[in-house]
Amino acid sequence: MKLFAPKSKDLIGIDIGSTSIKLVVLKETEKGYILDKIGLCALPAEAIVDGTIMDSSSVVDGIKWLVKNVNLKVKKMKGAASSVAGKSLVMKEITVAKMSPEELKEHIPWEAESHIPFDPFEVNIDFQVLREDPQDPSQLKAMIVACKLDMIDDYVKIFKSAGLNLEVLDTDAFAIQNAFEANYKVNNQDVIALVNIGANVTNINIVKNGESLFAYDIQMGGNLYNDELQRKIGLSGEEVEKKKIDGYPENPDILDEVIDKVNNTLAAEIGATLDIYNVTVLDEERVNSVCLSGGASITKNIITVLTSYLSLPVDIFNPFLQIKYDTKEFNIDYIKDISPFMAVAVGLALRKQGDK
Repeated sequence: MKLFAPKSKDLIGIDIGSTSIKLVVLKETEKGYILDKIGLCALPAEAIVDGTIMDSSSVVDGIKWLVKNVNLKVKKMKGAASSVAGKSLVMKEITVAKMSPEELKEHIPWEAESHIPFDPFEVNIDFQVLREDPQDPSQLKAMIVACKLDMIDDYVKIFKSAGLNLEVLDTDAFAIQNAFEANYKVNNQDVIALVNIGANVTNINIVKNGESLFAYDIQMGGNLYNDELQRKIGLSGEEVEKKKIDGYPENPDILDEVIDKVNNTLAAEIGATLDIYNVTVLDEERVNSVCLSGGASITKNIITVLTSYLSLPVDIFNPFLQIKYDTKEFNIDYIKDISPFMAVAVGLALRKQGDK
């Protein structure tokens, strides 16, 4: 199954995250996209661990529940699009000699073997040519993506068990880029870091003028807040999640201390990743702003900490900025509340049947 895609017929966007499943269906019109269906359901603890599906029956049940709950007529759809992230996925930009598309298709899988930490027989390798190397016109920059075959098989089986055909398997980072491009018009010279802080993985995709310049997954995310709180106050994961949202009046200083500590840890990791990219490019391709999504994007003071640490403007990503919806059918407050979690699902819903 391919991991990159251009566009063709409407699909159900289903984002299987570490703590929840998100579903979005969009309809394309002459005036833009309209929200048709949206839903979110929680997953049991440990159903997904480090991006690996540990409890497939809970995931299947979650997808089925969402489809039923949003009253989605599956037979009218063309299938589903989903995405992967985590330790079973590697994304890396490489430089190759300029050659024909046919030659690249033959050459890049061999070239990719030296850039991935997996047995080449255990992965699906895909690529996309990004641009001509600005410093050497005889070379091309290409993004390679390698995903373990067992993860791809797991996703195909889960969607089949849920009664859906998995038509497209994307990456979280590129799904967010799709959602960003559908919602934001930016200066062609802007270099923007799309940062999505999920529960266990933080996706970073640096884009300029519709092209991905660098993509990387950091193996940490919002669960750090919960882990640190559990260590500090000795409560269960479910109790900690409630305290994190509602507050901890018994000892508010502990909650603020943990949030500050994890905010700074995440900021340091994101900053280190941006530094890795920035030192390899010309000044005009250095990151000049950050667009933040994911559940942790609403954490207390995270925007302030990131802005200070990175010395860059940081804005919250609104995946429904340019997507219209009927306010009689969808509650405005509900859409606003769940929007930080929906960027990947929106990007997936923009995929089309026939995408590779």
